[in-house]
Amino acid sequence: MLLAMVLALAAGAVHAQETGYIGHGMADASPTEVYLEYARVIHAADSPQAIFPFSPQPAAEVRAALAAMTPEQAAQALGFMQAMVPLQPEVLAETVEGDTATLEVFGELPGMLDGEPSPHHGVVTLVRRGGEWKISNQAFEDRD
Repeated sequence: MLLAMVLALAAGAVHAQETGYIGHGMADASPTEVYLEYARVIHAADSPQAIFPFSPQPAAEVRAALAAMTPEQAAQALGFMQAMVPLQPEVLAETVEGDTATLEVFGELPGMLDGEPSPHHGVVTLVRRGGEWKISNQAFEDRD
């Protein structure tokens, strides 16, 4: 259940657009620019609400998922999401096909268990919702 809520929140302003999505105000930005801003915002966030604009879920779903969480669960979810995003990501490649974009990303993940950053390589998928790119999925692997 917590993982489903994390995914619903995974990825910021607080005003819903007419489309039902929360806007981040970067309609003209490339997927790379949106992802780099997402990484900056998520590591500065002190609550999941800060990253709502980057969620591909409609505003009502995001708000309902957060309302179903205790403050402790929300803090845990934010920590989990922060641990999945490189501290200073480098986008190595960007491919856009219609309303889906794929980024190849390299960077150090903060370290969920020991807090020590370690290099990771990953793939990030973004989808266009409400005229803006939103973070849909990200998967990183340890890179030695």
